[in-house]
Amino acid sequence: MNENLLDHATERFDFIHKTYLEGKTDNVFLSIIPDKNYFLDTLKFDYVALTDHVREDMPYAEYVDIFPLLSLSDYYTTDSHWKQEEIGDVAEKLLSAMGKKQNGKFGHITLDTPFYGVYSGQAAIPTPPDTITYLTNDTLEGCIVTNLDTGMPEKGFMYDLKKAESHDPYEMFLSGSSALLMIENPSNRNGEHLVVFRDSFASSLLPLMIGEYEKVTVVDIRYVPSNMVGAFIQDFTNADVLFLYSASMLNSSGAMK
Repeated sequence: MNENLLDHATERFDFIHKTYLEGKTDNVFLSIIPDKNYFLDTLKFDYVALTDHVREDMPYAEYVDIFPLLSLSDYYTTDSHWKQEEIGDVAEKLLSAMGKKQNGKFGHITLDTPFYGVYSGQAAIPTPPDTITYLTNDTLEGCIVTNLDTGMPEKGFMYDLKKAESHDPYEMFLSGSSALLMIENPSNRNGEHLVVFRDSFASSLLPLMIGEYEKVTVVDIRYVPSNMVGAFIQDFTNADVLFLYSASMLNSSGAMK
């Protein structure tokens, strides 16, 4: 466990809270995603200590514990990420903590393209590929995704099937590593806004949560500096704000700006 880098992450989060959230919304939540080592008997550090450390530094955020909902089988064998088809209960728990209830059902589509994740090239013996299954419904297909990485609006994708055939097929979820995404849900005009500060794990989780909001804003402060967030998000009033990060990212947060 690297306490200096944990502190760096929470210092960035504290800046975001004081600059953009304080006095505008009290609906601030934190959830930490265990990496695969958590489920093994080796290569493990003290996840309780890591979680406690981050929670103590973020007294303004309600912690949502998703560790008990996950198991090793919820993750790809050849990759570090979790499988979208296995994390519906995680989405439901996060929504419930924010006073929402997931009502929509999803269809499952499994791609024919084999998925060789980031660990495939590191294995000492040939490893069978994974498969990618993604979940969709009419609500998701009707959402409008806008990518603001360049500062100019560009069309984004909930699921970019071209990237499913790239060197990193996991990037098909929300088009991979994007600094800033805006997602509009025309099927829900309830005025609810969700803002998520995240790493790559959120890319496959957020489609399962979008249906309960009119607008979802997705921010990755590895690619957009924290002090620039206000240039893109002018109104945090009564928004639900979720800090969603893997334990491994928090423990190696040097890229967070």
